Amino acid sequence: MTSGERRKSNKLDPLEFGTCNEVAEEVKDMPPMPRLKATLPDQGDPMFQRIEILESELSLLRKRQDVLEQKHQDVEAVRRGQLDCLSERIYEAEKMQRQVQERTDDAIEKARAAFQKTASDMEHERINLMSVITQVNQNFEHLSREMAGVSDIVGRTQQDLIHLQQDVAERSEIDVT
Repeated sequence: MTSGERRKSNKLDPLEFGTCNEVAEEVKDMPPMPRLKATLPDQGDPMFQRIEILESELSLLRKRQDVLEQKHQDVEAVRRGQLDCLSERIYEAEKMQRQVQERTDDAIEKARAAFQKTASDMEHERINLMSVITQVNQNFEHLSREMAGVSDIVGRTQQDLIHLQQDVAERSEIDVT
C-alpha cells in the first residue's frame, strides 16, 4: 500500500510504516494541530461556577462513598463476627453431639456386655439346675427302686414272720395238748 492509498483510506496505522521518513511524509500533509491557550477561567463565568459546584458535589459524593464504604466494612465485620460465632456454636454443638453419641455407644456396648455376661451366667445356672434336677430325679428313682426292694423284703419278712408265728402257735397248741 502506498502513502497515497493510505491517505485516501484515512488509516494511519503506525505498524504499516516502514521508516521514520514515511511517517514524516504522511504528517507533513496533515494540517497543523490548533494550539490551546492555557488561561485561567474567569471566576464569574457560569461554566466555572458549574465546575466548582460539580467538584463540590463530587467531593461530597466521595465523602458519602467513604462513609458508605466504612459502614459496609463495619457491617461486613459484624456479619463476619456473627458467622464466626455461628460457626463456633455449630462446631461446639457437633462436638457435643459426637461426645454424646460416643458416650451412648459406650453405654450401649457396656450394657450389651453386661447382658451377655448375665445371659451366659443364667445359662450356666440353668444348665447346673437342670443337672441337679436330673441328679435328684435319678436319686429318687434309685431310692424308689431300693424302697420297692426293701418293701418286698419287708413284705416277705412279714409273711415269713406271720408263718413263723402260726407255726409257733400251732406247735404251742400241740405241746399244750
